Amino acid sequence: MNGADETHAALLTPIAPGAIAVIALRGPDAPRVVSLVTRSRASTRASDDPEAPSPSQLDRPTLRCLVDGAETLDDVLIVRRRAAGQASDDFELHVHGGVRIAQRVLLLLERQDVRVVDSQQFVTSEGFGHSIDRAVFAALLRAESRRLAEWLLTQREILPAFLATRDQWSASQREAFERRTRAAIRLMGGIRIAIVGPPNAGKSTLANRLIGRDRVITSDVPGTTRDWVAETALIDGWPVTLVDTAGLRMTECKIESEAIQRGAAQARGADLVISVFDACTTDPEINAARQTLAFVTGWKCPFACVLNKLDCADADRTRSLAAQLQRLTAGVVVQLSARSGEGMNSLERAILELLQLDLLKDQLPTGFSEEHLRD
Repeated sequence: MNGADETHAALLTPIAPGAIAVIALRGPDAPRVVSLVTRSRASTRASDDPEAPSPSQLDRPTLRCLVDGAETLDDVLIVRRRAAGQASDDFELHVHGGVRIAQRVLLLLERQDVRVVDSQQFVTSEGFGHSIDRAVFAALLRAESRRLAEWLLTQREILPAFLATRDQWSASQREAFERRTRAAIRLMGGIRIAIVGPPNAGKSTLANRLIGRDRVITSDVPGTTRDWVAETALIDGWPVTLVDTAGLRMTECKIESEAIQRGAAQARGADLVISVFDACTTDPEINAARQTLAFVTGWKCPFACVLNKLDCADADRTRSLAAQLQRLTAGVVVQLSARSGEGMNSLERAILELLQLDLLKDQLPTGFSEEHLRD
């Protein structure tokens, strides 16, 4: 990045709808620009609050108003950072993550003679900070949820000091760090969850419930899903990709058969497979379970069974079916109703545990790249 006397800015989060947008500001004119575009929340008129926030005010993140003249654009969290080897401070403006507000902020900064540059150019420039700073902001460009963005920003603050004590870790501390870092690496790489099972078991209804909207067509007619469908869902705030597949059954329909094979190919590459069965039947569903389990044998990923349609199933028969599935799979069996939402919390907890996302605590130092596992 050329122009040591210039002040630069970059949007460090994706130019897409999201919870948080982070705009970084660096250069000799950064303090003046911050004073011009922010005001205290008590008053947004420039004449009432003409001074920039004092250095002591910015020793910790400070919430102010982002203004364009007399117009208030948004609340803004200002974070001041001193990067190694720099004569002046960097500033970060954390605003709400809509595309329009991010674009307004960049245009506002350009009118203050700030040069807006590409995020990669900004992050990889000299003096940006240590490698974890760069890794965090590179990851923020791909972050698909508010929780993930906030978790990354927390790791930027707590991970460097923790890694600096690596030679003092006990064996149990090292093992725990590696386990949760492996889980975070999988999360950053993109977790895929495949939903499989016999036709008409409610796979698409379950997918829609997890996604939070009707993304997948549902019907009582077996074979409605004719191809795999992928969509992002949030599990306890963590982004995952759900893959809804065509129902597994023997069929003479060439189109449906091809859809089943395509879905199987997607499921084989998943990080977790959820097999859905109809709790309203017993013997037929156990046969379907045996066929499904034979179908997924050899897939090297965690596996969970879901007994769906709990809202219309006989309780005694459901318990019996759950026990038989437990014996068949020796794994996790969750009873729920995708239509009503009953039991969905149990499924989300099971997903977190099977993917080890439950290890990722907000204030617990955790790596998120292979580099963080190296001594």
